[in-house]
Amino acid sequence: MRTIVQTGIVAGITSLSLAFPVAADISAIEARNEIVGFYESFGYTVDIGSEKISDGALLLDDVSIQVDIPDGKGQIVIAYDWVKMTETGGAVDITFPDTIEITGNVDDEGKEAVFAAHIDATNMAINLSGSMDNLRIRTNMDIGQAVLDRMTVENKDIPLTALINFGKTTADYTIVKADGDRRQLSGTASIASLGVVADAKEPDGDGFFNFNVLIADLTYGFTADIPKVDNPDDLLKAGLAGSGQMSYGNGSAEINFANKGDRFAMTSSAVNGRLDVGLTPDLITYDVGGSGVKMTISSSDIPLPSVEMAYDDAEIAFNMPLSPGQEPKPFAAKVALRGVTVGESLWALIDSGKVLPRDPATVVVDLSGTAMVLANLMDPENLAEMKGPPMLPVSLNLNELTASIAGALLNGSGEVKFNFQNPNTINGIPAPAGEVNLSLKGGFGLLDKLVSLRLVPEETATGLRAMLGAFAKPVGDDQFESKIEISEDGSIKANGQRIK
Repeated sequence: MRTIVQTGIVAGITSLSLAFPVAADISAIEARNEIVGFYESFGYTVDIGSEKISDGALLLDDVSIQVDIPDGKGQIVIAYDWVKMTETGGAVDITFPDTIEITGNVDDEGKEAVFAAHIDATNMAINLSGSMDNLRIRTNMDIGQAVLDRMTVENKDIPLTALINFGKTTADYTIVKADGDRRQLSGTASIASLGVVADAKEPDGDGFFNFNVLIADLTYGFTADIPKVDNPDDLLKAGLAGSGQMSYGNGSAEINFANKGDRFAMTSSAVNGRLDVGLTPDLITYDVGGSGVKMTISSSDIPLPSVEMAYDDAEIAFNMPLSPGQEPKPFAAKVALRGVTVGESLWALIDSGKVLPRDPATVVVDLSGTAMVLANLMDPENLAEMKGPPMLPVSLNLNELTASIAGALLNGSGEVKFNFQNPNTINGIPAPAGEVNLSLKGGFGLLDKLVSLRLVPEETATGLRAMLGAFAKPVGDDQFESKIEISEDGSIKANGQRIK
């Protein structure tokens, strides 16, 4: 086999080019070179055993793509018996064999794992059109399956069955060559269904593990601006930028595990979910969420036959500035878990008489603000040399605080600022100044119920009532409000009364 980038192949490319119509918008050889160059831009090695023209098409035999794992931890090789590229009216159709082989070896702290797998794909094809400066790539696969054929760890066979099933798969991408040898990518794709199955048994015992996941209507889209670099590790420093969005419909999962008397089992389902990520030299964003989740868990560590839990919606999101500058930069973070319920078997452990309301619980914390970024957060060497924090807060907003559980509701909002001229500091950060507004409804009622269930001692409840009376003012039946004011000198007031 020979590496495609070797200069000795130039003569072969020239001679092959003569056999194809020069009027094509994109030729098979151009398509081959573009695909190989794309993989090599990420540090992969592409090898081609031989190539020839057959029946008006460019036929590549014994093609492999090698991916090296960082720090010399191993490699993964994807091998095709052949790849056929056929010019069709200014475009290029690429077809593959029905089976693709995958092999690899991974060294984890001196323990070497070796595996072999294959992919069976029905009617997998790629169509390339446009021009080399603005290339469109469309892919299609009717159905596919990736199967683990064998795995050994330290030369010992591991009894593991694993496979991934793909439903109808389509994708539509574009690659645009921009100034400075940059590549700008964008595209969308969809998979009708995705299933993952794994089944492992303990080689010399009764332990086992099995895993079964099924996801429907998986879609994703992405954009990327990729600079040209000699070392893929330098992509971030060179200004790599991109974004991705993924969503799915109904999903389900089942996990079973047993080992030396310990056992664990879980089933779960979801109505839908999503993931949005973004990265530029100046900013990273992340937003993940799911809706309509239900799960049932049983374990030898839980003194119940099973525990049931569900929630309506969950979200974790943040955006964080990455590059230093002379002006404050915005940031945000949010955690939300809405409509949480648990099964009656769990409630029965603490409240068999149903004293506490079974209303769904909700917790939301939504923050935003600005901060001075003092160092490039994507440069580990720079961060290692810093003696102080890489960021300093300038302002912090509490956009929403919500906690609702067992009939009690806590809400809050507020804003504080950090004056860098303020001599009062906390661990090197200026003392904040601002206010936070809080409201509580049903707090005393919940506290009384917890005392009656002996979950909270009476003396503790008395102290909590006294504290609430000092920091909050009543505004209705079991309703309280509090305005907390913080000054730059470190003093704190609650409803106008100084408490510090």
